[in-house]
Amino acid sequence: IDKVGEVRLKRGLTLWEEGEQEEEEEEREGECWRQGREGEQELGASGRGSMEDDLKKQKFPDAGGSKARAPAKDGEIRAPKRPDLGGDRSKGAGALKNAEKKFLKTWQSWVVEQKISDVPLELNLEGSNLANSGLFKKKAPFAVVFLKGIGDGADWERFGDTEAIQNVLNPKFVASFRMACTSDADREQQLRVEFYNRAHKDKDDLGKQDFIGSATTKLGDVLSAPGQTLQLVLKHPTKAGDRGTCTLFVDTLLTRDPPFEIALQVKADAPSTEKKKTYYVISRALRKSNWTPVYMSETVKDAVSPTWESITLTQERLTAGADDRAFRIEFYTKSLLGKHEFIGSFSTKYETLKTMKEGAKLPFSSTREGLIAGGVILTRTEISASGASFEFTFVE
Repeated sequence: IDKVGEVRLKRGLTLWEEGEQEEEEEEREGECWRQGREGEQELGASGRGSMEDDLKKQKFPDAGGSKARAPAKDGEIRAPKRPDLGGDRSKGAGALKNAEKKFLKTWQSWVVEQKISDVPLELNLEGSNLANSGLFKKKAPFAVVFLKGIGDGADWERFGDTEAIQNVLNPKFVASFRMACTSDADREQQLRVEFYNRAHKDKDDLGKQDFIGSATTKLGDVLSAPGQTLQLVLKHPTKAGDRGTCTLFVDTLLTRDPPFEIALQVKADAPSTEKKKTYYVISRALRKSNWTPVYMSETVKDAVSPTWESITLTQERLTAGADDRAFRIEFYTKSLLGKHEFIGSFSTKYETLKTMKEGAKLPFSSTREGLIAGGVILTRTEISASGASFEFTFVE
């Protein structure tokens, strides 16, 4: 699986880098994207093997070139066609780069729809407007994911738990779940998410926790939802009223073997963080303008210039394995009562960072000052074949 994902990623990166070396021209963008949209897949029970054979040969579906594509056979599944600008690559290099990015996004959606078995899927979730367990009780919601097969006598199995987040009723969980979807039976299996408020230190004993509500769906319903994003209403068996909602996100991951690792060091030298309890959250961009957290830092207390521990994430975790997928770093402070106060954020992409030099500045969106053009400084950058390292200093 990792070897195939690595080749797909390298193939996409190579074409993008070739496009960047050519002159930027936009005049043929519309035409190349039209060509990139040709060859939409045809559904069918048979023919899936032809695409999986192509994957095993470690290549994307062909770009078409100058040869006309043969008509699809009955039941044959066709992948989205790679855009082709013809033999002269110097004409339309900028359009090629844009079309390649759009093609990759189309291909990722196609992978989910066609259930290609060797591309890993990741389930992320969040809660909104959760019911409060009580005025004087601590709020520390967490979620538990259960799966149930379709066979006779199938039982619910506890698949995994999220972390508990203190003093929030709109939790966005860092924990994620790798899901298998290699057959129609996998798509038909039941998926249930239960939300609890942490009331006892033994998290495994759900009977000792405060039950908020639950929602049930099929894994296939999430995969077929627009943008692979599905919102569900939480229900309680005995308590009426609004219990909140749960939103499920599915993301496709491009893997590399060995993993490409990105080290991040975050510092702050700004009035907003001075001598306060401060932490930051890294989130990955999803479809439909959504974001999902991938890391939450420790809280630094009462420091004039907070410096957090250096971390290392795989590119798969940080950007789903794609150079052009954005990630965002948000800064928060905690009040004396434990309330989370948002300071601001900045976002970037790996493909942008690898072209920047030390001392370059990134815009920061502040809740107090608005958009600050040079609010974040890239104070260190190192890139090698096996990984990269970046240091950011928030100066506000």
